[in-house]
Amino acid sequence: MADFKAQLGRADHPGLASQAERLARIVPGQNPYVTGHSLPPDSPVFFGRERELAETLGVLRRPDKPGSVSVLGERRFGKSSFLNQVWQALAAEPDLVCIHATTQDWGQACPERFFGGLHLAILGALDATAHAPSPKPAAKGKTQGEVRDYAGMRDFIRPLARAGLRFVLLLDELERITGAEPFNADFFSNLRALGERPEYRFGYLISSRRPLKELCREHRIDESSFWNIFGFPQYIGLLDEDQARALALGPLGLSLPGPLPPDLDGQWTEGVVPLTGGHPALIQLVLADLWSAWAGGYDPNWDRIAQGLRDYLEDLWTQRHGKEEWRVLMQAATGAELAQDPVVRDLRLRGLVTDAGRPLCAAFAELIPGLMPAGLTMEKALAGIKQGGDAAGAVFKTLEEWAGRVGRVHRALKGLGGDLGETGGDHQ
Repeated sequence: MADFKAQLGRADHPGLASQAERLARIVPGQNPYVTGHSLPPDSPVFFGRERELAETLGVLRRPDKPGSVSVLGERRFGKSSFLNQVWQALAAEPDLVCIHATTQDWGQACPERFFGGLHLAILGALDATAHAPSPKPAAKGKTQGEVRDYAGMRDFIRPLARAGLRFVLLLDELERITGAEPFNADFFSNLRALGERPEYRFGYLISSRRPLKELCREHRIDESSFWNIFGFPQYIGLLDEDQARALALGPLGLSLPGPLPPDLDGQWTEGVVPLTGGHPALIQLVLADLWSAWAGGYDPNWDRIAQGLRDYLEDLWTQRHGKEEWRVLMQAATGAELAQDPVVRDLRLRGLVTDAGRPLCAAFAELIPGLMPAGLTMEKALAGIKQGGDAAGAVFKTLEEWAGRVGRVHRALKGLGGDLGETGGDHQ
């Protein structure tokens, strides 16, 4: 499958460059901010995530057998970009085969294509190296050395692991295959066996929007227990204040062809922060537009920028996967003190709610009251939720019906070419 690529780490590879080294690659006169696709490895505008990277790499670099890491985050917060940086870092890990797979084009995929693509990618990474396996006689009805199932992959991996190789599979957007009929509980049980048994020396880095256990339960593959080989999930949420500012302003002075605009601090504090908070993709979108304006010598159109961000923020409101998330976001928008319950903690880790208990940015907080369905105000919704029972159920039913209609409109717009920008994976 073309969706697989693999590399064999080597000691002489530079690995992931430092932030200073990445910034040094910015070309003056070229807009450095990235929109519409994930950040490539060693991107000069990949900021923050130092702790997440260090923890993840610590698990994947274990010398006996790589562990497994689950990465959670909302769309466009940077999961795909994070995986790209891990890929770059693992290129410097000797005797570790890193395989990167994306599920974006797997509409017609099946386990046979999965294992076949995985096998071919590993073969390609080992070609012309000391670890290249010797060709084996073809089984009846198969081409030479072909692997089309778990048993074949297991038998292919085991001798390579004995020879000292380790394996890590980076699998992006798991949701795209958990809901596909061919990828059943047996398939995920086999994946669990690869990642659980020490003789295969195999680990995973898997990104998803929803927790693995929740995905397994919803798609009736919970009996595979695939999720239980992972430790605590790694969340990709908001950047902290210093990281967000560095992303917005750091590349600016290195890339603008002319002088920096006046009152840059004020433009950041009063213009960018209320619209984006610490949301990395929104910062990139705004700064890409500002860069074009300043490089061209004209004033930014802040109305245009604010209106353009509305679709992204509205999508965060409608695409909730738990009824209680609406309750928390409405409370946060009203300034109410949030209880320290699991839903609040999850939304804070995801970056929908700040550490101060407010929506991710001022623009999001202002948008939420206007996103109430006709006939339902924030006050009525919160009162109904507080009453509980049938009243709360009616509120959530109204919200779900409305969000479903809005979601269909968004999907129709995407089908007409009005994509909200989710091409090529998540942003940093």
